[in-house]
Amino acid sequence: MNRLALEANVGQTHANINAEHAIYLNAAEQACQRIAPLWPLDQSIAVNPWWPLREKPMAEVAGMLAVLGRVHCYMPKAYYQAQWQAKKLNATHLRAACESLGREVTETALVAYLEESALESHWMNISDLLDAAFASSKKMAWHDEIIFQISQFCGGFFQHPDSLASEALSGDSLYRAWLKTVRQDKGIEILMGQRGLNAQFKQLPAHPEALIDAAAAELLPVGTPVEVFADYCHALLLDINGWASWLAYQDWQNALNQKEDPQVLAILAIRLAWDLVLWRHTRAQDEASSSAQREFSFRDLQQQFNAQLKQLPLWLAQYRSDLSYLEIWQRAQEFAYQMPLNEQLAKAVSKNAAELKADAAPELQAVFCIDVRSEPMRRALEAQSPNIQTFGFAGFFGLPIDYSPQGTDYARPQLPGLLKPAIRA
Repeated sequence: MNRLALEANVGQTHANINAEHAIYLNAAEQACQRIAPLWPLDQSIAVNPWWPLREKPMAEVAGMLAVLGRVHCYMPKAYYQAQWQAKKLNATHLRAACESLGREVTETALVAYLEESALESHWMNISDLLDAAFASSKKMAWHDEIIFQISQFCGGFFQHPDSLASEALSGDSLYRAWLKTVRQDKGIEILMGQRGLNAQFKQLPAHPEALIDAAAAELLPVGTPVEVFADYCHALLLDINGWASWLAYQDWQNALNQKEDPQVLAILAIRLAWDLVLWRHTRAQDEASSSAQREFSFRDLQQQFNAQLKQLPLWLAQYRSDLSYLEIWQRAQEFAYQMPLNEQLAKAVSKNAAELKADAAPELQAVFCIDVRSEPMRRALEAQSPNIQTFGFAGFFGLPIDYSPQGTDYARPQLPGLLKPAIRA
């Protein structure tokens, strides 16, 4: 049985969130911290897309992403099976993989694993549950409409913020600008064929923290683990990972400037608001007509969602265990590539050393930034003579500066985006 929903008053803020549900707000904030920043194109850097999860084992992260977002970090079993059957992978590679990962798994067990059916259990947001229930319907899927509406709004908000927000850009103004926009959009009801839907947006709280509080109070059964709500929030963010990553960049910049303004929390509140609206709308439809006459009632939705909440920890554990074997196959694939490459490199180094006189200094030494774009130049130089040497160096880390052309307000950081410039040139 669900808790009674807390009615959020207009103007409610984080400061007066019900203390009982503050832990769920903290869980939502933890989910936001799992999203890696996405830098602008002119500052784009190679950053692990799962950077905030870097302290966790690979199999755990891969399992989490597979369950919550249907994101696959490894190739399917059939790929490794084909590599094995074509003898591109062999027992030597498997032994090296097991040793490097500290695993004791037999070759027989690893080969048998590839013949087992892949796990298929995955989390479904409330919008996904409704889409699955009405899959035969000809109307647009809720998931598609939600992603389109949020993306269209964010595109307009960040291109023309003054037309949608009457104050400085912030997470709070982002959420409230969305709320104002969606409340005025009568077309969603018509497009989706859902009379009364717009009224549900008018009942939403005016601030993102209050929305998260209200959703946790209404959607979660009593005793739902905090970690499960954090995972649910993470699944919602993965649904709109592009915009969430862009806002994670804004949060990163705010942190560098010692400014607190949670932008990712705002986009989470927007996505969670959609699930809450659909939850309430389904219930309102049941109240307006006999649920027995409905193909999929609010009770059906509630039972399926609550069942997922209970099963989610088990799914995550199953995937982590399952993918620990797939991790071995992936590592074996890497050894299959690295071993012959290392032999080739060793022969090349040995040949160059033999051609270079022991007492002769190199005719030319050149230092390049450690960057894949430098590799063709280094290779071309070294091919000219065994007396030419090149080296790689982390050149970006020389000075923490940004560059601003005279007479402009534009400034471009000249150091990795993870850091803050201390000097302006």
